[in-house]
Amino acid sequence: MESQVDALVAESLAALGYRHVNLYAGWAEDFNDLGIPKSNLSRFPSGMEGMARYMHERGLLFGIYLNPGIPERLYQENPMIAGTTDHIADITDTSHAGSTLGNGCRIDFTQVSAALYVQSQVKRFDASGIDFIKLDFIGASGGNLPADNREEVRQWHTVIAHSSRLIWLELSKFFSIDQAGLWQAATNE
Repeated sequence: MESQVDALVAESLAALGYRHVNLYAGWAEDFNDLGIPKSNLSRFPSGMEGMARYMHERGLLFGIYLNPGIPERLYQENPMIAGTTDHIADITDTSHAGSTLGNGCRIDFTQVSAALYVQSQVKRFDASGIDFIKLDFIGASGGNLPADNREEVRQWHTVIAHSSRLIWLELSKFFSIDQAGLWQAATNE
């Protein structure tokens, strides 16, 4: 990854607008004891913080991709949610798919701790130096099946808008800010 970053810098591609380096997969390995994705230290020995620092030192921005919802493995492990006495199972709606990929369950945002779970993730990514988060496999089309992710997108948007750093939130190509109901909300803020 560092050699790719160095090549991008050496070729002066940032001057042409290529400033983001985003990791699609392989950056995370399992979850910590609060249900937040952990850095894959076998692939990234200095973690996401080290990778972000490496890119920032070279004038680049660093991003990751995430799938919405609660993965089956996380649901089974059922860790506690930061700042609460609730667990992941308490915010998991097992009757609906969490993503259009179909590999998890939807987050139940009628539970107060669901918003706190998103906040804990954004806080962690913010502290790690992440500049870009793409929520992938969201929306009513694309992937293996339809999934209604509008509320999760709204939650991520709200928390990111109030993070200490500027973080770009990108949505899957199968979903737009209009579909999420964010366009009107953003223009009214």
